Amino acid sequence: MAMNGRRVMDDRRVQVKSGFTYRARWKSSPRWAQWIWRSAPIVVVLVSLAVAVALFAQTAMDLSATSVMRTPKAGVIVNSVSISRGVGNDVGVSGEGGDAVSGEQLKARAVDVYGGYGVWVDMFDYSSYSRGETPPVTVQDLNEMAANGVRTIYLQAARADTDISTQETFGLQDKWLLARWLIGAHERGIAVVAWYSPRWQSDESDIRRVKLLDAFNVLGHRFDGIAINIEWRDDALTAAEQNKRLINFSKIAKLSVGEPLAAVVPSPVQLEVTNRDYWPNFPWKDMSDIYDVWLLKSYWSFHTDDYGDGYSHYYESVKRLRSHLGLQALSKDSKVLSKDSGETLGQIDGKTLSQTDTLLIHGVGGIGGTQRERGVSQGAQATIGSILAFVNALEDTESIGGSIYDWNTLDRDIRSEVASYFTGLHLN
Repeated sequence: MAMNGRRVMDDRRVQVKSGFTYRARWKSSPRWAQWIWRSAPIVVVLVSLAVAVALFAQTAMDLSATSVMRTPKAGVIVNSVSISRGVGNDVGVSGEGGDAVSGEQLKARAVDVYGGYGVWVDMFDYSSYSRGETPPVTVQDLNEMAANGVRTIYLQAARADTDISTQETFGLQDKWLLARWLIGAHERGIAVVAWYSPRWQSDESDIRRVKLLDAFNVLGHRFDGIAINIEWRDDALTAAEQNKRLINFSKIAKLSVGEPLAAVVPSPVQLEVTNRDYWPNFPWKDMSDIYDVWLLKSYWSFHTDDYGDGYSHYYESVKRLRSHLGLQALSKDSKVLSKDSGETLGQIDGKTLSQTDTLLIHGVGGIGGTQRERGVSQGAQATIGSILAFVNALEDTESIGGSIYDWNTLDRDIRSEVASYFTGLHLN
């Protein structure tokens, strides 16, 4: 018992001595260490508040990604679509078949965003699809675009290989990055047209992405236009089956998005002269009642034949397109020959221009300009002279606008010169 009692007393002395030692060490420690220790609870509280604010902001942005789909034509029911985390079906789309929203509540899109000078930016240049750690094109490029008089940016905002079933992407490119581009462009007075390349899937994944582009809304900022890039060829499909899927998809897209809907199309020269096996019997006429604006790709820089000068490729393509759509031929003397029918829009060289004879077309030239970039061989780059010839063809075909594909492959030291060609035009 005595031994046990002494052991207890010794243990208490050790405890008391340890306590004194701890307090002595605390008093002798540096003041900054004491400040950190005392401030730890406050830091924990501040971090918790920051996390809560971030979560609240993300939720608010998800809820703000709500918009309306409208079809201006009378008698067509307008659909309402919302995108929000945890709301709707597995792709984040809900409210289809909702009530119509008046023009006062939602600003309608207009064809004029396709007029004038534009630039193209694809996902491989500005997003995580870029092979480099830092994408070659960033939001900072908006300053240079604005300085060069760019009127519209054609931005690839979705790809068919994104997982549309996940709520993280909603089938679109990074929504935060899209928001920065959209708001940044609008702050500089630049319109943004979102484009998407469908792959003619048998399910509804293609049309759902188009609906999501139409519905994307950040603090009231929406895409100023929707363009469908028609270029994907599925070798497993016959040309007839692919044409059928293209037309069915286009009709549904038109009903969902409304007017105007733009088609980014291969050139008739490519389809009918230089590469006839690419897409036989392209359904130009069937598309004419669906699409309101034609973005005609004229990539002459790959040609070494008569179509490699910038002018001939585009001018010949417009002539063929007008023929396919049942419009009268171009004339270099009068620019446009009218049918003298339909609503009168004005006159060109003394001839009446009617609504039924108007072809709203924006020429897309390229590829790029002057030097090797992004793995494109120098021989395949458009020369400055051929770009000027292309701009002359835009004017001779009464195109409403023009651009070079794409911004990244347009050499930096010629961008301002190229822009002056386009901005000096008197386009419709």
